[in-house]
Amino acid sequence: HADAAQLGAPKIALAAPTGKAAQRLSQAIRDGKVELEKHLVRGNDRDRWRATLDRVSDGAKTLHRLLGANPAIDGFTHGRNQPLGYDVVVVDEASMVDLALMRALLDSLHRDATLILVGDPDQLVSVSAGSVLADIVHVAERDPTGLGSVAGRLTHVWRAGSELAQVYDAARRGDRFELDQLLRDLECCKRYETS
Repeated sequence: HADAAQLGAPKIALAAPTGKAAQRLSQAIRDGKVELEKHLVRGNDRDRWRATLDRVSDGAKTLHRLLGANPAIDGFTHGRNQPLGYDVVVVDEASMVDLALMRALLDSLHRDATLILVGDPDQLVSVSAGSVLADIVHVAERDPTGLGSVAGRLTHVWRAGSELAQVYDAARRGDRFELDQLLRDLECCKRYETS
């Protein structure tokens, strides 16, 4: 890892499409910092690790707030002419970002900025036009040398038991036979036949 103090710590923005998602992201970062501190802050490296953790922002904003939504101009303060001052922008719940908001975000990034989109392309689609994250993932999975070289998909669901993860995966793949069998095995759902 690069020593942030030596290279200059990157400016990182945390954002989400909604206020609730931004609050959850902020809380997850705070909780993660506490857990990391328990494991990393020991012995001779204590001050260095504590200083590094202190630089990790836990103040996520909504994308509209990050971009400087301005009703007077029916747009955003930040854009091509006034880019955001961040080196890295992390967007959680990116599946909810519509096409217009993603365009505004991309326009607001300075040329060397890194954009990290986090989310499940199979859920929480945007209310407005465009399924941006799903489209990006679709292209990335088919082009391992281009966009696929910088994209990844989690293969383990950490928030659910293995049975529920299998149900989710079968539903995502559209495998009705496997889904039906898994639901029967779980004995949690009653199937109603339609006539």
